[in-house]
Amino acid sequence: MARDIFTRNCWLLVCFSFSGVILFGGCSGDSTAPSDVPQEESTASPNASSLPPPPGSFPSGSALSPDSLPQTLPKPALEAPSWAGNEQEEPFSVKKCFEDRKAPPDNAAPLYFAALAEVSPIMEFVYPPARWQAKLPQVRALQEEIYRISDTDALKAGRISLIEVERVLAKARPALEKLDQAQKKKQCVFITGLGMDTLLLHAQAAREFARLGVIQLFHANARDDFPEAEQAINRTLRFVRDLRPRGCAVCQLVSVSMERMVLLGIADFTLTQPGLTPKDCDRLLALLAEHQQASRPFALEGLRMEYIACRNLLEDLRTGRLRKEQFVEDFNNFSEGRLSLQVEQLRDINYQTEILALKRASLTLASMINQPYYQLTPDQFEKVEIPKLRAEGALITATFLVSPDPGLLRTQARLKAEFAGMQSLIAARRYMLVHGKAPLQLAEAVKEAGMKEVPLDPFNGRALCYGVEQVTGNPVVYSVGYDRVDNRAQMDCPGFDQPGDIICKMGEKR
Repeated sequence: MARDIFTRNCWLLVCFSFSGVILFGGCSGDSTAPSDVPQEESTASPNASSLPPPPGSFPSGSALSPDSLPQTLPKPALEAPSWAGNEQEEPFSVKKCFEDRKAPPDNAAPLYFAALAEVSPIMEFVYPPARWQAKLPQVRALQEEIYRISDTDALKAGRISLIEVERVLAKARPALEKLDQAQKKKQCVFITGLGMDTLLLHAQAAREFARLGVIQLFHANARDDFPEAEQAINRTLRFVRDLRPRGCAVCQLVSVSMERMVLLGIADFTLTQPGLTPKDCDRLLALLAEHQQASRPFALEGLRMEYIACRNLLEDLRTGRLRKEQFVEDFNNFSEGRLSLQVEQLRDINYQTEILALKRASLTLASMINQPYYQLTPDQFEKVEIPKLRAEGALITATFLVSPDPGLLRTQARLKAEFAGMQSLIAARRYMLVHGKAPLQLAEAVKEAGMKEVPLDPFNGRALCYGVEQVTGNPVVYSVGYDRVDNRAQMDCPGFDQPGDIICKMGEKR
């Protein structure tokens, strides 16, 4: 357990590197997949007519009282740490951040806990032990079914039947009803810890609702029910927005993963829905625009919390709450040879040097986020700033800020490309519905859809690339990706800093 906790904290610190920003000022304003246990398919095949109505508009269940539910996650950090308040050492006011981090009076988080406990076995803190043990087998079975049924490749290939999909959605109805109750609240803040023992159970469990959203998009396609698709997209994106306030990097990265699942589901299922209309496309564009406008900048929010986690680590080492020997052993095991520390290196650490170096590094990263991504050199922080930190003797700060992990800055750039690509693809699909063919130029489609211009590619600052598939005649929108080379959508970029384009195209019609 201790090693797992350390691993999570190292991941947080790794996310801090190359991520690009700390938001200076207060916090005012509003990954881990489930265990992949294969499940044998049931031999029972219920009659579709005997199933409850498909979940396009669920009947509202009995109201839940948040008073009887946990108000925070286990071991929350409610008060500012003892070191907070020295403005000479901080890149932003940590005390004000904690003041603004308090839960709103009518917080949606407790009701979210109840919804998550319907689909994830890790939410055991929500109910008394006896009640939870009685409920647990059903929760585990549903989670495994959701994970299996949400396989988009299997859904598109017809390996999962509509009857199976409807059976899972019927079982998930209580969870979705509780999610709807949570989302009737206007504000949500999940109060977590900010130390090495922090548990982020809500973030890990939240992906189940993104998977359910994908399943609903498939179901809506099969039933030609656009309102169901719209509701599923709205639910998932609202959850994304509610994960972000005061959330650490892991919470922000999970929220991004959920957004990407929704975007892929729209491309695979909603844009190929048989009865899709231009008006439906307009509603999709408005929905995505509203989400982007209402969503907090996740990199800014996550990095602020990660600065506090990094600073807490320095304080734990300085005061002896964390033994240097244990820290070095766990860090080296986690790093697996990519990075290494020796206990002797930590014996003469000057913590004031480390603290001020962390502040300066934060200021540098903050300045990077204000630049367009295409103007940044991907390794400029590592090659320019890290050597300065080492020369100043800031060993711990320099070690944690050197990492191959791309962090939140690069994640943000990719998400911008994917959102811009999806909005452009919806505009092109709308043009097809009106004119019977894909547009020759993307600018024609975005103009008809009411967009100002073709969105810019965050990786080169130019308009997104566009083409038409020769075989299907369908539009393809793409970004040049991290290598900034136009591969003409012939190579899909699988991850950070790998060659290929970030491609946005419609799923094949079944």
